[in-house]
Parts: sequence; structure tokens; C-alpha cells
Amino acid sequence: MKTFASLLLLVAVAAAQDDGVLIGELKTKQHGVKGKVFAVDEKTILIKNFEYDGAGPDAFFWVGTSEAPGNEGYILAHPFAGKFYKYDDESAPILTGRFDGTRDIKLTLPDDLDVTDLKWFSVWCRKFTVNFGDLIFPENFSLDKTTTVSTTTTVSTTTTADLPPPLVHPSNDLDNEDAFEDSDVKAEPESEPDHHDGHRSRYGAASNVVSSSVATAVAFVVAKFLL
Repeated sequence: MKTFASLLLLVAVAAAQDDGVLIGELKTKQHGVKGKVFAVDEKTILIKNFEYDGAGPDAFFWVGTSEAPGNEGYILAHPFAGKFYKYDDESAPILTGRFDGTRDIKLTLPDDLDVTDLKWFSVWCRKFTVNFGDLIFPENFSLDKTTTVSTTTTVSTTTTADLPPPLVHPSNDLDNEDAFEDSDVKAEPESEPDHHDGHRSRYGAASNVVSSSVATAVAFVVAKFLL
């Protein structure tokens, strides 16, 4: 049970550490504005380690879909209380006090605006129409997290030097008589069995028997005549 609870805690911590997709870093222009800007989802922007000296008289977080920060855009209220404000609404909350980089700021976009619609993010001073620091979104910015899969292709490193020399039999080199003569291995012609040898052996043995019998009979007749 404790193991399961520990696993749930680790999952929760991992989820809490997921800051979303990094958009970029704020470019400082005035009042020490710094921080990394992330898109958590289509409606949420996170600024990590936000820094600002708090000396601006009428500053707030400001986003837009035009090419560069200007008077046209959307206020992202901080702190967010579920309400959105127009540019000329004096009741819109402004940034007060110093931000030393130890705090993360989470901002919510209005219903008719998505993160992927934006072209820039700014810390903007409405009173003096001054940009304290900004970030221009990358072209074709997307919330998709690209995962790069490294594939390794195994290539054989065997060379001809690693291979044993080919076995060449002298009989295969028919066009090279010298190679045939110099070879230690002589190709002896195979002798085929003579099927007539058996016949000759049998007939020869029979002839010898007949000759011996005839000689014996002749000797018997001669000896009897002489007696």
C-alpha cells in the first residue's frame, strides 16, 4: 500500500514539474524584466523565475496577434480573478512591487484567444506606451512536444582483409597449365572398374580346367598303349 502511495506521489510530482512547451525568454528592455515563458495549454501561459523591479507606474502582461507589441492586444490580468479587461479599463490590475525571480506567474487567456494565435508577449506600460520587455513567438509555434527517436543502424565492418583466402583447386584452373603442374595436389584420373575383367577371369579359369583334363586323358591313353 505504501509503495502504491509513493508511486502516486511521484506521478503527481512529475505532473507538477511539467511546465508545458517553452516559447522563449523575455528580452529585457527596461526595469530588469526577465523570465522564461511556457505554454501550458491553449489557455494558459506560465512565466518561470519572473523578474521585474516594480518601478513602472502602469504595467501589466500584454499579448497580441499583430507583428509587434503596440496599443492593440489583450491584458492578461495578474492576479487572475476570473475577469478579463479591455485596454482602457482603469480597473485592470497592474503589476506592483518587485519580482525577484523566485516566483512563477500563471496567466489565463480569454475564451476567444488561444496561445497558438499569439505573435508576441510583453510587459507593457500603458501610461507611457512603453515596452519593458518582450518575447516574439517562434514562427508556426505549436503545443506539440516533438520527441526525437534515435535509431542506430548497424553496419557490417567486415572487410576483404578479414575474410579467409578462397580455396582454389588446381583442377579448376583449366587455362593455367603451369599452375596445374606446380601444384602440390595432383588430380589423379579416376579408374573405372572394367566389367570385362570378371568375365575374363571366369573364362580363363574354365579354359585351364579343360586343358588340364585333356592333358590328363591324353597321358592316360599313351601310357595304356605303351603297356
